[in-house]
Amino acid sequence: MNGSDPDTMQMPDDSTMSNEGLARNVYLAMLGAVGMVWDGWDDTVNRLVQRGEELQGELQSKAQDAHWESMRPANRVGDSVHMLSRNIRDQLDIPSKSEIDAMNVKLNILMRKLDDLAMRTGSGTGTPEVQAAPPPEDSDDTT
Repeated sequence: MNGSDPDTMQMPDDSTMSNEGLARNVYLAMLGAVGMVWDGWDDTVNRLVQRGEELQGELQSKAQDAHWESMRPANRVGDSVHMLSRNIRDQLDIPSKSEIDAMNVKLNILMRKLDDLAMRTGSGTGTPEVQAAPPPEDSDDTT
């Protein structure tokens, strides 16, 4: 078997090649690969650096795009939560904050009108007078 001519090169047969011969060929192949890398080291390193710079620019652009895309679902989730809470409120017939505020304004207007009406009728307050119950007498029994 001629190792330098690729046309005549054959796959090793277990019966014809010893373990020592196989180990030697593997060692020489690895040594040849290291030699080829060493011979083209400068060119290879320059190509790798150039490709790394290209990829860095692409990755930064993609990272920025991904950042903006990741913010959109958060807004959509917030909108979905608001819509869900509004639907639940509507189904349970619970008033919203703006509806409660509107009712509070109406109640304040009614309270002012009741106070004005009470002042005109002379009772002073719009509510009937209630006599307070006398305080309990002090007793000497201590329990």
